[in-house]
Amino acid sequence: MAGFGPEGQTVHAIDSNGAVKVWNATNGRTLATVPSSAPLRLASYDTTKGKALVVDVQGRLAIIDLASGTTTWQAQWPSAIVAADLAKDGERVAIVDAQGAWLLTPNGERLALAVEGARGVCFDATGRRLVVLSSQDAASIHDAQDARRVGVCVWNSRGEAQGAELAVAYADGWAIYCSNLYLRPYDGEGREISKAIKLPGVGGLRVTTDQRLLPIGRVGTGLRLLQPKTGEAIWPRVTHNQPVVAADIDPAGHLMCAIATDNSLIISDMRDGSPWLERTLDGSSVTSCAMSKDGVRLLIGHSDGLVRVIACDPTPAALARLPRALDEWELQREQELAAPLEFQPLLPRPVRD
Repeated sequence: MAGFGPEGQTVHAIDSNGAVKVWNATNGRTLATVPSSAPLRLASYDTTKGKALVVDVQGRLAIIDLASGTTTWQAQWPSAIVAADLAKDGERVAIVDAQGAWLLTPNGERLALAVEGARGVCFDATGRRLVVLSSQDAASIHDAQDARRVGVCVWNSRGEAQGAELAVAYADGWAIYCSNLYLRPYDGEGREISKAIKLPGVGGLRVTTDQRLLPIGRVGTGLRLLQPKTGEAIWPRVTHNQPVVAADIDPAGHLMCAIATDNSLIISDMRDGSPWLERTLDGSSVTSCAMSKDGVRLLIGHSDGLVRVIACDPTPAALARLPRALDEWELQREQELAAPLEFQPLLPRPVRD
């Protein structure tokens, strides 16, 4: 797992052994290394505060400052943790184990989130509420301060309960992906705000700054943005020749990168779906990718531990479609076309006697 720091000046990565490493994004110099005593199980990022929650297979939790590499908080949980999330304040943690869901506060409190068959947790965009996914056709909404239940998201699977698998927070609530292959958008009170969207095999969800959703499939070649408030797919659809293993989109939603199983990389312009950059990556298979906030750099993580940053420079064909400064003769022509027309009224016709 790898990504850029909050300001884009650093690059961080968490390997399968649970070790965290931070580099300078400009010169590649190592800034910090945080070793781990056990293999990694889960990780969650807070990109606003620049912190990461790391959970290993032995139940150890740690919050790491990605700028300095220092551990700001840690705890030991008595059982295996199956899901975890870090709030936007970079301090509160929600976890799920075999016994249920829990809220861990900065002062050491462990508050139970009473949900039967808990599967996952997700804080909202403000960090004041969280939703707990379960094996039932409902997701429970809780206050992130005292863990009390304040709402519920309910759906009908038309048969045996399917439960929920994934959730992602956006400005107005959550988008929840259910086991019956439907993506359902909810507001912060648990009201379903648009129709459910049929999406087979979703393995991850991304949110752009304008609150559009990018579902990333476990297998498949197609990628398309979704509007959660209307439940509609947004043109264009980007299609890869091979199954996509890693994908991301810049926060503005203009450029989308997709890397396939054969290490072929395509960056597409989401305004018209045209290719922005195409190349084949050398080295071992790709495991993750992340775009910088300004959309000009792409971070790529490989299975052998290599992490590299490449420039998202457009191809000549893509560059030709971009707005450019006009040449002098073009400016002169535009000024002539925009100049006001001279109006000369007709003289009155002479009157003949």
